[in-house]
Amino acid sequence: MTEAVATATQVTGRQVLFVERGGSGGLAQFAHALCATLAATGAEVTLLTSPREPVVALGAPYRVVERLHHLYDRHKAASLGLGMLDSLIVIGVALTSRTRVVAIHSAIPARFDLVLVSLLQILGRRVVWIAHNLAERDWGRQLKPWAQRLYARVDAVVSLSDFERRNLISQVPAATTRVFHIPHGEYRHHIGTRLDQSDARARLGLPADVPIFLFFGYLKKYKGLDLFLDALSALSRQGVPVHGVVVGQPSAQVPVDAVEAQVRDLDLGRVVTFHPGYATPEETDAWFSAADAVVLPYRSATQSGVLHLAYGYGRPVVVTDGGGMAEYVTEGETGELARPDDAASLAAAMARLISSPQHLGKIQSHLVESPPERFEWPNVAAAFAAVLWPGEI
Repeated sequence: MTEAVATATQVTGRQVLFVERGGSGGLAQFAHALCATLAATGAEVTLLTSPREPVVALGAPYRVVERLHHLYDRHKAASLGLGMLDSLIVIGVALTSRTRVVAIHSAIPARFDLVLVSLLQILGRRVVWIAHNLAERDWGRQLKPWAQRLYARVDAVVSLSDFERRNLISQVPAATTRVFHIPHGEYRHHIGTRLDQSDARARLGLPADVPIFLFFGYLKKYKGLDLFLDALSALSRQGVPVHGVVVGQPSAQVPVDAVEAQVRDLDLGRVVTFHPGYATPEETDAWFSAADAVVLPYRSATQSGVLHLAYGYGRPVVVTDGGGMAEYVTEGETGELARPDDAASLAAAMARLISSPQHLGKIQSHLVESPPERFEWPNVAAAFAAVLWPGEI
């Protein structure tokens, strides 16, 4: 197993151009957190990103160049053209920068990335690809030939789960010694205020006396919101007092009317609170503080920033054991596991978590008092440093 080795060694004088390809949400927050932590250890960091994403201050100052197009802009009609234009911007900044290391953090690769990587290497740059996901859909299945060539070409690949690391080397054996697993860092620095649970529930109009499970984040089909609603229905039929909260931006895959129709068909009107739309930091504080636990019923995924938000608020998680998600959960200590794409298994895991107030309270206290050290940013950044500057630190 190829793993990046964490070290506390300072990296003073080392330089890196970090390219943030997402432009919003967890991708941008991840990039800023990593750059700030590397800067705090003495590295000279330039972050090339989009101008739209507000971030939470963490660590030391670093140079930010806001010239890339926002992810949502690239999803419009001129997505290919904007993507290629962004590639030219990356090359331009790399040429004017002293750094010989370029780290590209991308939600998913694109065909033109193979050309971008090749040009950067011709210019003498070491290219490290941070694979938020190897592909947008069908985790664990066959990569397209151009994507295989991309991963074989870069100087190093960082995956955020060992599941993705193993998946990649099984498809691209030539990259075996250049693929490293480094976990996603925690998001405690995003926590504004942990509110009193009773106050948060009263503010949001939520029931005061039943366990509340939160589903939070951008609504996409692979995240399994339908499974969450089915599990709530099963628990209700079993007489288990429970309430579900759904907070997230709808998408073409999961529109508002589809969610409302399932709630209506399952007769969950009194059991589910649906808040469609983006949650502000203040609203996020309230939703997580009001909840007892967070449910991530993803059909398959590599990791999730929402999980780290939950931990930061001291909220255990119920996670499906599909892809790399289970790697972030210690069953019985930080949450519970369920089989993927199985509403009955999800309902059973949710029931285990709230089997007694003492059990739930113990896990919540553990997360607040003893958060997992391996997700702390200094440890994550040290592992990245070993990949960015191999043999130099």
